[in-house]
Amino acid sequence: MCSDELKRELEKGREILNKRRDAEVEKKRRAARNLEPEPTDMEVDGAVLSKEAEDNSYLSTLGNKTGWYELCGVVTHKGRDADGGHYVAWVKHKDDWLLFDDNKVEVVREEKVKATHGGAADDHLAYLLIYRTRTIEGRVCGPP
Repeated sequence: MCSDELKRELEKGREILNKRRDAEVEKKRRAARNLEPEPTDMEVDGAVLSKEAEDNSYLSTLGNKTGWYELCGVVTHKGRDADGGHYVAWVKHKDDWLLFDDNKVEVVREEKVKATHGGAADDHLAYLLIYRTRTIEGRVCGPP
């Protein structure tokens, strides 16, 4: 549903993030075996160039360079009809999901958020899903 040019552009960003995820796995594997980490910089014409810096430059330009998104918020309704019942918000903050129910805020398990995708009228039913671009700062990203 997108042009070949856009597919190629998204593939480049996805390849960068997949390599980072693989490198993170390899780094943990080597650390578990007490092996030296592999070098990440390369030398070209006497100058040390960081592939990671080049990739960061590419990924930091405007727009989503991978086409990958993650769920970061859900608005749900609990009740039999729109005139009755109650709306609440579920928000992902770092690695936790928070449930905002009026003045009460609690940490909930991800499984509880996923259970809002359907069910009985008296259960929480997802009404609005909110997504954000998958980021690279502070963690390795890749496909969901």
